[in-house]
Parts: sequence; C-alpha cells; structure tokens
Amino acid sequence: MVERLSPAEKTRLIAKADAACCQEFDLLGSGAYQFKDRMDWHLDFKSGFRWPSDQVSHRLPSVTQQGVDIKIPWELSRFNHAVSMGLAWRLSGNRKYAESFVSQVEDWIANNPVGYGVNWACAMDVAIRAVNWVVAFSLFHDVLMKGAFEGFRKKLAGSLWKHARFIHTHLEWLGPKDDAGANHFLSDLTGLYTLGLFFCNTVNGKCWNRFAHKQIEEEMVRQVFPDGVHYECSLSYHRLCLEMFMWCEALATKTGQRFSAAYHGRLKKMQQFVADYVNPSGNAPMIGDNDDGRLLSSGLLAIGDHRYLMSQISDGTFFLERFLLDGTAAVGCSSATQSAAYPDGGFYFLKNNRAKVAVRAGRLAHAGGHAHNDQLSFELNMDGREVFVDRGSFVYTSDPDARNLYRSTVAHNVMQINGAEQNRFGTRLFGVEDETQAQVIEQSEFSLEAKHGGFRELMRTGAEYRRRLDLGADGLTITETVAAAEPGDVLCWFFHLAPGLTVRCIEERVEILDNDKPLCLLNVFPGAKVVVQGFPHSPSYGVQEDAKTLTVEYVIGDALPNHAYQFVISWGS
Repeated sequence: MVERLSPAEKTRLIAKADAACCQEFDLLGSGAYQFKDRMDWHLDFKSGFRWPSDQVSHRLPSVTQQGVDIKIPWELSRFNHAVSMGLAWRLSGNRKYAESFVSQVEDWIANNPVGYGVNWACAMDVAIRAVNWVVAFSLFHDVLMKGAFEGFRKKLAGSLWKHARFIHTHLEWLGPKDDAGANHFLSDLTGLYTLGLFFCNTVNGKCWNRFAHKQIEEEMVRQVFPDGVHYECSLSYHRLCLEMFMWCEALATKTGQRFSAAYHGRLKKMQQFVADYVNPSGNAPMIGDNDDGRLLSSGLLAIGDHRYLMSQISDGTFFLERFLLDGTAAVGCSSATQSAAYPDGGFYFLKNNRAKVAVRAGRLAHAGGHAHNDQLSFELNMDGREVFVDRGSFVYTSDPDARNLYRSTVAHNVMQINGAEQNRFGTRLFGVEDETQAQVIEQSEFSLEAKHGGFRELMRTGAEYRRRLDLGADGLTITETVAAAEPGDVLCWFFHLAPGLTVRCIEERVEILDNDKPLCLLNVFPGAKVVVQGFPHSPSYGVQEDAKTLTVEYVIGDALPNHAYQFVISWGS
C-alpha cells in the first residue's frame, strides 16, 4: 500500500485521519462538524437532536420529528473512520492515530452499554462497527500489541465478544418469506463471520463461524439473481452487498473455508454487473435508493465511484478500497464497452463509441423496500459526460416528503399521466407494491422496447405505457406509446439534466449546453410545451446540488386507441 499510493493520495488519507483524530466528521451531508469536548455518540449533530442513552435500544423510535436523522449517530458509530486512522499510521508511523483510536473506542464502550441507546438499535450497524474495529486493530497491530495497551486489548476483546453475542441473538431475518432481511441480514452474517474467525479458539467462535458461513452461502443464492444483480435492484445496495460477499470470500479463502464454486461464480457476475453499469468516469448511475452505505472505506475514492469492485484484470491500477476488501492490488479501471442485458434484475445498457444508455425495465425490487418509481426510466452518458440522470435519494426518515419526492415518478426520466404515480406508495417510507409489472418486449444490441401497466390509481382498464429506445451513431430516438389515454389527459415527460448543464429552447428544439458549449439537441414532437425548471440533484445521501429539469407537457385532444410520440436526442459529429 505504501508503495502504490501516490503522494496526493497519501496526503488526502493523512488529512482524513487527522480530522478523525480531532473529532471532526462530515457524514451524510452534514458538512464538517467537530466535537468540542468528548464525542457524543447519541447525537444527530446535523439537527441537534439527541437520543437518550439510558433507554432500551429496541424501544427507541427510529423516526422522531422532522429533520432528525437516526442515520447520523449510526454512521458515526460504524467507525469507518477508524480504518482511515489505521492506514494513516501505516503510512506515517505516528502513534497519535493509534492513541486516538484507543481513546475513541474506550469512550464508545463506556457510553454505549449493550442493549441501551441508539447504537444498539440495529444489528446491521453493530456488525459493521465490529468489522471496522477488527480491521483497524489489525492495521494498528504492531503498536497495540505492546504492553502499554494490554488493558485496551482486553476491553476491545470483551466488547467484540458482546457484539458477536448481540448479533447472534438479534439477527434481522424472520424466515424465507421475510421482506425485511436483505442487506441487513447479510450485514449481520458478515459481522458474525468475522467475529467467529476473530474468536476461532473458542467454542462460541467456532459455532458463530460455522453458522455464518453456511448462511452467507445461502444468502448469495437467495439475494442475488442468476444474472448477478442484487435483488433489491439498487446500485448503492448492490455495492454494499458485493463488498460484504467479497470480504467474506477473502476471509474464507485465507482460512481454508472456501465457499462453493456456485458462490464464487455468482460473485463474479455481481462484479461484471458493476463493470457494465459504471460510467467511464467510474461513477454509478443512482438507480434505486442510495444511502452511501459501506462495509470498509478509506475515504479516498469519490463516493459514487464503484470501479474498485470490478473483476480483476491486472492492468496495474491500484484501488485502496479493493485492497481493503480482498488484498487485490490490480483491478480494471474502465467500464465495459459492449451493450449488456440483465433481465433477472431488470437493467439494460445500450452502448456505442459515443454514448451509453442505462435503462430500468423489469421487476421492481425485493419487497420494494429500496425501489423507486423508475420503470422505463433511462440515463444518458455521452462522451463520458452525464447528460440525463436519476435525481438520487437525498434522505430517508428525516424528511418523509423529500423521501417520497425523490423516489416518485417525477424524479425520473419517464412519462406521467395526470400526476399519477407509477406505483402507489401508501403510508410506507420503505416498500412499494409492483403495480407496473414491467416487461421487455424486444431487445437487441442497440435497442430496447418495454412496457408497464402502472398508474393504476387512474382506474383505467387496459392502461399501458410503452417506450422504445434506439441508439444510433448520431443520437438516441425515444418512441412512446400510451394506451387507454382519454381526451383532456395531461401527459408529462421528465428529462433530468446533470448538474452544470444548461439549456436553450428554440421552438420544438432544446439545445443542451455544457459550459455554454453545445452538447446535444433534444427534438420534441409538435404541439408539446417545454418548461425548464429547477430540481435539486442529490449525488449522495443528504446532499443537494442545483440542476435543471426539462418538463415536456402535452394535453390529449383526440380519442384514439393508442397515442404515439417521439423524441430525438442528437449529438452529430
């Protein structure tokens, strides 16, 4: 690691670790916040709300009041920053990083008795914290094994033992038909497997290890479709779960407990999916929910960069994020260049030498927990520049209205009828019933046609929406067909522009500009009204950026069995 990191990367890593030593954190869009005295592990420092530390964890409400986000104290207590401090010690040899790690862990243990307070409310966070403590301890091993730290080693081991027992008795799974398990259950197992190996010389450790190994093998088959897409159909959660599967695979390999060939094969398909969905910059489209969750992170890579997860192809590129997960030093650094289809997960990628189009068309998601109303939505990347994008997720429980806005139909590049939602949300902030039942009709290397039967709140018999996308050398043609529409219906199409892009409207043509230079042209069908308005883009959890959205509106005048419309996005030479 020391040899492969560039001077700039070393500087950034040291700066991140220095901030953590000074108790300064920037989490989930909070901006830089520094604890003045001791760290308050129960505080949402973004809103100022504090959860009581003396109440039984499972009785604490996860949703309290507007603007309060339980994920802030959870994220801090995952201790991802401890890995950064451990890496900084490896780079510099400065004992202050080890001393800060010891001080923070001891303070956390003293102020978070097992089963009390917000940081024992979710076994997933308990598990991720345990993994980060173990990895940080391993990085600090040379200094922490000295006699001066014997007391700390006993405290750490004692707390990790309690972490393992807690996870084992609070697994977030209620059986094969449970809607809630998913990435939470996999996190629990990852923590338990890691701790089982950490305590491998004990009877309990051996039991935890065997149980978790067996269940992780089963979860690979249960949670990952045969084509390699994680069944929550969110690229952010695909990343998180792939990190955990890769970490467990690496541990199993190095300890002679290898998983099956089927496990390994599906893991490779998950990595290939990453290679197909990442843009040339390495950033992933924000399809489905996104909370920036990670198992291990150095903090060096941009939050949206997923390249470190791709299959190893030994081109010499070094990603520290990958090195943390499985010890692999060289991985591919560019996305796949061929069109690809993932019918089990409902993802399609049309690619040529100028453009990449990502299309969502298929099953909604497992239980709809992290699903958005994005069926038949697309993202366009041209010459490495993002043009039309998904708006992201912004926040979860801290703002229910914002939560629903960012997962709604209007936040995606789709058509909407009379303001209806593709799928109705009801009162749940997590979970959507798949009313769209999207299906692919025709698919080839450079084209895709699909349909869905959503907008059921309109109570229209035979309602159906079709979209066909044809990618050519000079542009993208989008053909829309609407069945069961009635005179007076208002159709709206949304085209969400990436931050930094502006537009110039000339009658039925919309010129899209990047730094005042023409990028591409959107040609709209006759009779449509084009409106340009602001719609904040959320590139990561809790963060918003200014961005423009094109809304194309059309009022149906004639009664016809089917109504057809066409958009042409051209970029010429």
